[in-house]
Amino acid sequence: MDKQTKINICIDCKHQKEAPEGLCLVKKASDGLDIRCVGGWAKHKYFYIGRYIDIFSTSMRKKWELYYIDLFSGCGKCRIRETGEEINGSALMALNVKYPFKKYFFVDLNPIALEALNNRIKKTKFVDRIKLLEGDCNDRIDEIMQEIPRKDSLCLCFIDPTGLQPSFPTVERLTKDRRIDLIITFPEGMAMKRNIEKFLKEEDSILDKYMGDNSWREMYEGKKLTNSFITTSERRLVEFYKRRLESIGYKEVKSAEEVRIRSLSKRVPLYYLLFASKHPLGNKFWKSIAEIEPTGQLRLKLNNPSTLTDKSILVKTPKLKIHKKSYKMLGGKKRILVARVNDGSIIKRFDKTPYPVKLTDVVCPHFLELKWAYGCPFDCSWCYLKGTFRFRPEGIKPAFKPVEKVKLHTEAFLNQVDTPKILNTGEIADSLMKEGKNLPFSKFIIPMFEGQNKHKVLFVTKSTNIKNLLDIPSKKQVIMSFSLNAETVATKWERRAPSVNRRLEAARKLEEAGYEVRIRIDPIVPIENWQEHYLHLLNEIFSSFKPTRITLGSLRGLQSTINGTKDRSWVHFLKESSNWGKKIDFTTRLKIYKIMLEYLRNNLHYTDVALCKETVAMWEKLGMDWHEIRCNCIW
Repeated sequence: MDKQTKINICIDCKHQKEAPEGLCLVKKASDGLDIRCVGGWAKHKYFYIGRYIDIFSTSMRKKWELYYIDLFSGCGKCRIRETGEEINGSALMALNVKYPFKKYFFVDLNPIALEALNNRIKKTKFVDRIKLLEGDCNDRIDEIMQEIPRKDSLCLCFIDPTGLQPSFPTVERLTKDRRIDLIITFPEGMAMKRNIEKFLKEEDSILDKYMGDNSWREMYEGKKLTNSFITTSERRLVEFYKRRLESIGYKEVKSAEEVRIRSLSKRVPLYYLLFASKHPLGNKFWKSIAEIEPTGQLRLKLNNPSTLTDKSILVKTPKLKIHKKSYKMLGGKKRILVARVNDGSIIKRFDKTPYPVKLTDVVCPHFLELKWAYGCPFDCSWCYLKGTFRFRPEGIKPAFKPVEKVKLHTEAFLNQVDTPKILNTGEIADSLMKEGKNLPFSKFIIPMFEGQNKHKVLFVTKSTNIKNLLDIPSKKQVIMSFSLNAETVATKWERRAPSVNRRLEAARKLEEAGYEVRIRIDPIVPIENWQEHYLHLLNEIFSSFKPTRITLGSLRGLQSTINGTKDRSWVHFLKESSNWGKKIDFTTRLKIYKIMLEYLRNNLHYTDVALCKETVAMWEKLGMDWHEIRCNCIW
């Protein structure tokens, strides 16, 4: 085995194995392939890179042929050390854009990483557009340039090395006579503190090659290399490199916005993300991205940006704004309610259903969503997320938003909103789909709500993964809601979800542990002998425990849902239209609700029942007052 492979392979998780640097072959990814372990700061880096890739590929495609170059592509996936969360690296991010590049070039020195990436990209739609290049990027640049035309082409190149690579002459060759936007991770912080003296002693150091000019040494001549001086000079090195980029045709690099990435624990500076572009749109787009924190907040600069001290690049976090507006309530009165927190990306009021006027209008109170994630692992045939997320390459595959951002927005709501509200975590995601991770959502979010006594958090789920919930001592501000169905229906159309009996057992355990537990029987499907199946379900529920509320809903489907699903065997039940998609015919629905409501009232002595997404006509025909609705998602 050569010298390169006999090293520690994973700095973050501390595993050692004979394999090339950077990969963790001890811990495999969920797809069974090799993965890179990184600190939580990596999510911040990929936040900015992903945003620019999306903007670049969307905005530039009409004018130019687009190419993507990744000089240190890695294996395609990373695992966050602190949470266990798996995220896409830059290569897979670029392959998952809505508007693909004409060609992709992925370069890496590590053969095992490149092999893992190769296995991952086989699953993408653009295999024929990809070229993998193993080796030193300094040696492969000319090969890449031969395949990119000088005229009518625009490239995005991401340079994210683990050290001082590539050499500046390589960058110059790469960008000569071509429009190439550069995103570069410029090493800073501890790396420079440890090595600057060594670089100064060496006659032709790696830093000389990286800068492409040894005149950077002049700022150190005759200076005492104290930690404070080195810290200040690091910033000057950044400015020096930006001037070097300007010397090869890049404009506005010196004044361009930049992003500083820090470690999450000790806030130690790690590196800058530098951006350079030869066209004004690139600089405009990057500036707008760089002004946003990974939490979604705007950065607020201090008043003296020209100072080269560390204080000049610190940012202050503004107080998040709670936006309110006037809503007409189902009772007819207007009230000023919270519409969203900040940009609404985390907390937003679900107000897609208009105030009901016609008999065919559905009744749905406007509730607050806590959008911590999206997607669902259970893949039910009629899931409306298949329509909502039909344009995502991953479809309804679970995806999680930055924990820091969720925390920030939730705390702002809890601290600034006085009127008690319920925040629904299960409208666009299954609320328990992250319980098997290192940082379970329940253990993260519930303590925040238990720290106050006004607002409650609602979990909506089909999952039976309740171990973490049973370990939580205080749960007064938590509502659990389980989606159930007749076993025959669940077996046919909810195939990946746990069995109804297992869901019911999980609900019983949580109720016994002190949680408020609600039940949704939705969607009810008029299969053969439906009455027998659904009344049996009601008996099973009440023989286990008594829920605090039951919400009934019949099968329905938005056209986008119908278009987005592969299994349409349930669609033939839908006979009439409403302002919330197609529904089972009115007569059948009326019979279903009458029988179930009467059984609940007369046999089980239970009346805390509401309807979900049902029409005004149905509420009135059943003699139920829709103005006073108390359904699953509200107080």
